[in-house]
Amino acid sequence: MMAIAAVTAMALMTVGQQETNVRISQAINHQEQAARLYQLGLSPATITNIMPPEPGVALTFKNATNGAIGGIAGMDRIVCEVIFQPNPTASSWSEGHWVGGTTDTRTNSMVVVRPSIR
Repeated sequence: MMAIAAVTAMALMTVGQQETNVRISQAINHQEQAARLYQLGLSPATITNIMPPEPGVALTFKNATNGAIGGIAGMDRIVCEVIFQPNPTASSWSEGHWVGGTTDTRTNSMVVVRPSIR
């Protein structure tokens, strides 16, 4: 009986870890797709409006700059940040904090650069 209980506990832990890995992959993919849309010339406001909703994921753009980057003139630069919960429990982002589920969050930031088109 103890062996069955140990195997069951290990199986549950493995399934939980797999769900966490899936959530992390989905959040990073969501961020990468938003970054590609920015590189195609869309504004951050347009991107956040057209991106499909992803539960437990908050996507933001900040620190937009324009100028020479590494000697190349006319480049736009922005930070694309995603805040997400690796735990797939039901939750929502409200007034600057997570509501429901766990409060364990992770943040990933990426700098996105594109040629200035304006």
